[in-house]
Amino acid sequence: MGTIQVPLPPLSEQHALVAHLDKLAQKTRDLEEHLDAVERDAQNLVRSYIFSPAGATSGKRPMSDLVSLRQPDVVVDATATYRFAGVYSFGRGVFPSAVKSGAEFSYGRLSTVHAGDFIYPKLMAWEGALGVVPKGCDGMVVSPEFPVFSVNAEAVLPEVLDIYFRTPDVWPALAEISGGTNARRRRLQPSTFLSYEMPLPSMAKQIELSAIHRHVEGLKAKHVTIREANAALLPATLERIFHTEPTA
Repeated sequence: MGTIQVPLPPLSEQHALVAHLDKLAQKTRDLEEHLDAVERDAQNLVRSYIFSPAGATSGKRPMSDLVSLRQPDVVVDATATYRFAGVYSFGRGVFPSAVKSGAEFSYGRLSTVHAGDFIYPKLMAWEGALGVVPKGCDGMVVSPEFPVFSVNAEAVLPEVLDIYFRTPDVWPALAEISGGTNARRRRLQPSTFLSYEMPLPSMAKQIELSAIHRHVEGLKAKHVTIREANAALLPATLERIFHTEPTA
């Protein structure tokens, strides 16, 4: 360690460098706060189409009118591998999960999920673990602990279900109808879920909502790119500062 030489600029330049990096870090924080605020405002706008004053919707409809429960359709082969989908808690949606061989779990059957299906884990639905399957998870599987529902798109658009059930204000009601004496082990059974009623905008409003939702999702994708570029900015700046050309 004693032989390593670190190229350091004069102290005055070091102070100027620290000031520059502080400004860069502050701009990064300001940008993150701005992006977060834009996304929150966009989400609130989308949700306002559903959670509007009384009389602005078509009324409440039981989930049995909007979705249909599907039975497990995959017979597990111990020699085969399966790509599972999962659902994050707190409204973060459906995601690609682990790849497992049939010998790694005890379920005899699994359910295939398709883009546009609605799913949730019985055990964690009350904590906001519900959502519509995105295209990236099409064809994956879930265990029987995940009820899988086909969506009646003539009555409700999948985007509307996704927005509604990923809204924190909805989760306490789901917790109330989830059975179990242990608060952390409450389960939302499919039969109970199908009797749950949700406010449903008219189809014309749903189509508008779907268009806004797609715009918001595109905005989020752009923000991800901006955040990635922003995260790489500071390391790149330090690399330029401390980069030295090799000596012959």
